[in-house]
Amino acid sequence: THAAEFMADRGDIVCLDHSPQRLNLVAQNARRLGLQCLRGVGGKAERIEFKRTFDRILADAPCSGLGVMRRHPDAKWRKGPELIGTMARQQAAILAHLSQFVKPDGLLLYITCSTEAEENQHIVKEFLASHPGYELETVARNLPDAARVFAQPEGWLQTWPGPEGLDGFF
Repeated sequence: THAAEFMADRGDIVCLDHSPQRLNLVAQNARRLGLQCLRGVGGKAERIEFKRTFDRILADAPCSGLGVMRRHPDAKWRKGPELIGTMARQQAAILAHLSQFVKPDGLLLYITCSTEAEENQHIVKEFLASHPGYELETVARNLPDAARVFAQPEGWLQTWPGPEGLDGFF
């Protein structure tokens, strides 16, 4: 919905999720905000087939969620170290699959709410190594001044949980 508002409700935003409940929440929020450009599509991001390409794809990848444990402390009893490897394999598959639907000169944005390099930096580096048509574009120039402190020298953005109330985000 934020992207739709940013685009002044023009264009076409396809919201892909395997969860009907999440797609329903998107539809409810779109109605509440009077947004018409959002369209929900059910499916798995690592398997869905589109008959078109997109200017931009934002892959908010499923992850371990270790960056939001401050808000979900029960997770430390439900999540083990094996989850990171499982999620990393799924994330790599999603990124590789969705990349075929990005228009030339388009943008593929990969994000997680994890703090683990195996789910973040390693996924991006491996993707770039195996997809020579893609290159990392630094986020710094697209951030407001106050957020540039989170831009890393490699080009990505990383936040960490801390006393200021931030979550871990990549």
